[in-house]
Amino acid sequence: GEGGTAAAAPAPDKTDGSPDKMMTKKEKWTVISAEKDHSPVSPRFSPDGKSLVYLTTDKVWYHMSCARLRRISWGTDSPAVTVVDCVESPENLGDFPGLWLLMLPERTWMGDSRHIVVNSLWNITSTLLVIDVFTGQINRLKGSAATHGLASMAVLDVFAQYALVKDSTPLQTHQVHLVEILGSEKEKDENSAATEAKKVGGGVVPSVWTCVRAAVKLRDSDLQEKLSKATFRVLDIDTEDKSAANGGQFQALLLLPGTQKEACPLVLRPHGGPHSAFATGFDWGNVLMVLKGFAVCCVNYRGSIGYGQAALKSLPGKCGRQDVDDCMSALEKTLSLEAKVPSSWPRFDQKRIMAWGGSHGGFLTTHFIGQFPDKFKMAATRNPVTDVAFMVTETDIPDWCYCEGGGDYDAAHMPSGEDYKKFFEMSPVSHATKIKTPLLMLLGLKDLRVPPSQGLNFHRTLKARGVKTKCLVYPKSTHSLSDSVRTEGDVWINVLKWFSADE
Repeated sequence: GEGGTAAAAPAPDKTDGSPDKMMTKKEKWTVISAEKDHSPVSPRFSPDGKSLVYLTTDKVWYHMSCARLRRISWGTDSPAVTVVDCVESPENLGDFPGLWLLMLPERTWMGDSRHIVVNSLWNITSTLLVIDVFTGQINRLKGSAATHGLASMAVLDVFAQYALVKDSTPLQTHQVHLVEILGSEKEKDENSAATEAKKVGGGVVPSVWTCVRAAVKLRDSDLQEKLSKATFRVLDIDTEDKSAANGGQFQALLLLPGTQKEACPLVLRPHGGPHSAFATGFDWGNVLMVLKGFAVCCVNYRGSIGYGQAALKSLPGKCGRQDVDDCMSALEKTLSLEAKVPSSWPRFDQKRIMAWGGSHGGFLTTHFIGQFPDKFKMAATRNPVTDVAFMVTETDIPDWCYCEGGGDYDAAHMPSGEDYKKFFEMSPVSHATKIKTPLLMLLGLKDLRVPPSQGLNFHRTLKARGVKTKCLVYPKSTHSLSDSVRTEGDVWINVLKWFSADE
């Protein structure tokens, strides 16, 4: 490929049962990705063997980035070409934000060897895309608006003109559909809706959807009826910087329990990462809280993925400020809806606002109760980052500390006094003396990402200051606390018990 060089790979002297046993001294490795292709992944050959596509990114320290789709014409000397480039700054919320996916499906090609089918985060929704690898034309693949308008979808398999996909909403479990994709072969109809759409992502590929596995209902009929009365909506939230990507807007997902006689408590839930995102798919933890009568506001603050590269790059160096401000803006937007929503909606109990998050979401949760000590009634965190200055020499991702602190990482560099000062100032521990909110901490003792010392030290400090706090440890668990059904279930049950303790 462009910038690529061929090099002979060193071959082992003998086979010894290792993965290299099939190599011989006659084999030759050739670099086909270009020099500018950073972290190339997911090479996928077309059915006719004439094209190879793969994903790459810009050279960045972020743990997630906008992807670039590249194509090589196999068996020729032509350099690799970019099919879909990174998108820096969508002008408006809803414009194509670039490709946001870690991997291509194992089988992504349609039978025409021209189109691939992928799922990519497009703002707050995981969307199905059909991409022409020769023209770069991108079109969406949608079902009926009533069923799939706000669903998040993922590709399970692609064969010939068919795609097997799963889809769900925040309040409905996954369905599986067999989708027959129509009208995409060789773009032979130049007047079709797909080819008329000049704007990237502006067209919708005609398709026929057949449900092959229906959504699973809750076994308890009373709970299922309760869930059927719950609702959700996507909130578009403004910031003062209208010139920024997406017009300065970001999004949140709001889930509401059914009509209740009393005002309902509200949980503010930021995601981890920070470069990840909530999507409009089924999350049983959110559903559990809704069934227990809580409203849940899940915030995709600026820095989340799915909104263009500029929005992602806006956060490093501002962690603990920009993301906190965005979450508080989402909370205020949610509370302001009471005057605008139908009377059938539940009202919010502003004396029972909770905060709950894990990892960077825990970083934000502990920031909330430190910076706004009178706002939250209760808070809970899973393996939270509380002291970046202390974390940098313990974690398996020290690069994260430098990147999110607004700098570059050099493995040969030891933290300086200036680094430690910057890390402390961006950390929740810098606000610990102001905390009054009762805090539950849930820690995996085998967590290498955010070492348990982060939570243990914070818990010890709050306890010494007379703040109500409880710390639960899971000796065999790692960062996600989802190592087993028992552990994950125990986490959620304890969070709900903590939030309901004073009812």
